[in-house]
This record gives sequence, C-alpha cells and structure tokens, in this order.
Amino acid sequence: MVIVCEDSVVTPAYLREIRAEVLPLGQWSDIAIYPIPPDEAATAKNNNPQKSPRKIRALLAGDGGTAATALDIEEQYRAVPVRYVREAQLRILEEGYNEGWAVYDLDGHPAQERAHALSLTEPIIRLGFSSVAIEHWFLLHFVRDNTSYTKSAQVPLDTHIPNYAKDTKGGIDVYRHTRPRLEIALENAGWLRTINAASPVPFYTINPYVDMDRLIKRIYGREEEISWGELGAHLTIRSLHAITERIGTTTRMTIVNFSSISVMSSQIGIYTLDPQRKRVDYALGNKLIPYSDSFYWEADIPSHSLLNLTFENHRVIVAV
Repeated sequence: MVIVCEDSVVTPAYLREIRAEVLPLGQWSDIAIYPIPPDEAATAKNNNPQKSPRKIRALLAGDGGTAATALDIEEQYRAVPVRYVREAQLRILEEGYNEGWAVYDLDGHPAQERAHALSLTEPIIRLGFSSVAIEHWFLLHFVRDNTSYTKSAQVPLDTHIPNYAKDTKGGIDVYRHTRPRLEIALENAGWLRTINAASPVPFYTINPYVDMDRLIKRIYGREEEISWGELGAHLTIRSLHAITERIGTTTRMTIVNFSSISVMSSQIGIYTLDPQRKRVDYALGNKLIPYSDSFYWEADIPSHSLLNLTFENHRVIVAV
C-alpha cells in the first residue's frame, strides 16, 4: 500500500506508528507513506526494484515532502488536492504498489471535484478525507462531535491531548494518545457519517465529514462497516431490518429477514457496551429465520448502554 498525505508532519508520523504496529503481523509487505515521516527522511531508501527513473520534480510551495522523494507530477494534475491523488496513482503505476490512498482535507482548495473524479479512474485511489482537518478524526477518539469547524485550530483537541496546538503538534505523539481509544473513534466516525447520510450533496461539500477511519480499518485488515440507529426507528443491516424499543429497563428488538435465503439466528450478534465499555454478549440460539419471517429478542439492559447489532461485516449501534 502507498499513502500520500497532504501534510508533511502530523499525519505521516501518526501513520508511521500504525505501520510499525501492523507490519510485523504479515498482512502487508510494505506500507509506504509520503511525504516520508520527518525522522525517516534522511535515511529513507527505495528498495523497490520496479522504481521508475522518472525525474525528481522541484517542490512547489506548500507541497511538503522532500526533493529526494517527490515525483514529477504532470502539470495538469498539480492543483491541490488533485496532485495527491495523482501522486498515489503514479506510485502504483511506476513503483508496483497494489493499493493507493490520498489523505487530505477541504482546506479551501477549489479542485475537490476534480480530485474525486480522478480518484475513480484507473488506478483507483481511495481517499482519507476530512472536511476541516485530521484533528477532527483525532477528536473522535474522545467524543462524538458534529461541530462544523472552519479551521483546524478550532478543533478542541488540546482538551484531550495536552499542549496540542498549531505550533506544537509536530512534536506530539498523537498515536500514543489515541491508540487506546481506537474502537471509540471507529464508532464515532460511523456515527458522524450516519447523521450526515441524508445529505444529497457530494461528501467533499459536507462539514463535518470524516472518513479517515476507512483507511485505518484497511491498514488493520478490518472490513466492518459501522452505522448508527435510533430507538423506535427502522434499521437496515445488510438484508435484515430491525426495530428497537425500550420499555422501562427492557429492550426489545424485532429482526426481519429480507434476504433471498433463510438466516440462522446464530449468524446475528447482539451485545452491549456500558459507559466503561464493558461488553456483554447475548446468545440468540440457533433458530431458522426464513425469508420475511421475524425474530424477537429482549433483555434488561442498563440505561446509557450502546446496543450493537452485527450481521456479516456490518454493525449498527443504538444508544439505549
């Protein structure tokens, strides 16, 4: 995998720590990060035998990176953020990577539509996009926040990561502060997208919007898609429809199978997380649920718990 980042310090350093955790597990043979994280740039070497002799380009203002690692981007692709998508494509084409990501934010750049359109052309590039800054992704490790910030300095990350500010963030180990709360961040990012899902406009015009979690899950080899629902509302999780009701301390869920085949209740998972994130799993037996048939489940669940319904690689969360 190759990841091309807009900023040259915070994001590469954060991803470097995740890479160091993941590479020994063997799923990835290499995860290249550009610009090369600052403390690696002086010693970085390219060991890829497929590397192209493409000439080194002169860095344009605001590029980030180093002259030793920068590609010569064609003139028609030099607008920001188009250039990050194009660099990822070139590194796939010329250096043999299997998968490419571009990580950037809105930041007032006018070429968002062009960047998205280019990402959908071969080789396809996946995006880790933030409407304001990656700081909103970091903030989601601590709170569910739906504030429409206009610049990164407004994101109150210093409330949770001491001394995090524009002039100091380059020296802070964000990974150390956020890694223990990754599960919370993945849930909160799913929450943020769910509440904005009804918007008919392109994602790059929505504020707030974060899908950095998709890159992080990909690096860790996780395929789970997380969304949120509300009590009393109809929920869809793959081919299942569900509705959750609460009467006193009792929570009841009705699940209807709308797939073309029967489903076993044992394929469905239900568990809760309390405010301290203690997990309680509920056994659903091994009942056959034919097409259009229903399955009922109920239990006494403490208030302020998160009820999780899982099926295949999807999860829906309801606060009860």
